[in-house]
Amino acid sequence: MVASGAVKAVVDPVSELADELYELHRIGAPSDGTAQRSFKSRFMAEADTFGVWIFFPWSGELVRYPDKLLHRELRTFRNRNLITVGEQSVLSEARVAVLGLSVGSNVVDQFVQTGIGAA
Repeated sequence: MVASGAVKAVVDPVSELADELYELHRIGAPSDGTAQRSFKSRFMAEADTFGVWIFFPWSGELVRYPDKLLHRELRTFRNRNLITVGEQSVLSEARVAVLGLSVGSNVVDQFVQTGIGAA
């Protein structure tokens, strides 16, 4: 695909994802730059096997994404001060109907961002 010229850009946020994962697994722990650098270097050493690559033909972008479970965990862990883990689990399984897509589209966007109805 790359050799064919179809790929116009490669988006690989693996370094930023390593920082997010470090923060995710150390919620509430004091900041420790040495530990973060160590975690990141171990993560980057195995980065070739991390996630999945998705090609978007309309933009020509090849993007690396974490797997489904990790993507959801990364997307929703910042909600922890608003929605408990138990509530997130219940809300992710919810079936949601939104009528009226003028204002409703913003509601749907917020549901997706917070993981509501996204199982």
